[in-house]
Amino acid sequence: MEVSVSFLGSKNINETIEKLNKTDCEYIHVDVMDGIYTENKTMSFEEIRPILEKCNKKLDIHLMCKNPTNYIYQYSQLHPEFISIQYDCDNLDTNLDIIKVMGCKSGLVFNPDQMVDARYITKVDLILIMTVVPGKPGQKIINTCIGKINGLRKYLNLNMAYTLIECDGGVNLENVANLQNCDIIVSGSCVTNSLDYQDTINKLRGI
Repeated sequence: MEVSVSFLGSKNINETIEKLNKTDCEYIHVDVMDGIYTENKTMSFEEIRPILEKCNKKLDIHLMCKNPTNYIYQYSQLHPEFISIQYDCDNLDTNLDIIKVMGCKSGLVFNPDQMVDARYITKVDLILIMTVVPGKPGQKIINTCIGKINGLRKYLNLNMAYTLIECDGGVNLENVANLQNCDIIVSGSCVTNSLDYQDTINKLRGI
């Protein structure tokens, strides 16, 4: 299981990135909110770009945006590993194609109240299951989403599909044992509020 760390709830992003650079986490998870799809809005690309350019980790971009097209063009400049977009965003198929054209791996995000659309499972590189309502840090995991993850894993195994499963929202040391069917877990405050980032990342992996 790989760990992608979110800095969404961090009070000092530069300091958090510096600390994460010294760990062996596989990804840094970048939440992008447009203030339309979600109530909250994150800083602009121009503001976040110089901060993210200091990362020595692969970037895992999550676009919580109603119309993600311009954001895809912007964030692809950082050569991220993944760019994931919401299942109910505008022009879904076109935007998935744009992600590929820009040379990134594509991810499709399903919210807690959305069923996974089997038509897309093998069309993308990653399925991101939100285990909280998107847009606000610090929420508790919605346990019914764990069944969705387990069902998706069974489907992938039965169909010999290699799409990755990622989960995001409320992941901590108390519930990570229930998320073993994920390939990647996103954890935010569990890591960034801890005294020892590396130790917490190790524990999330079960080391």
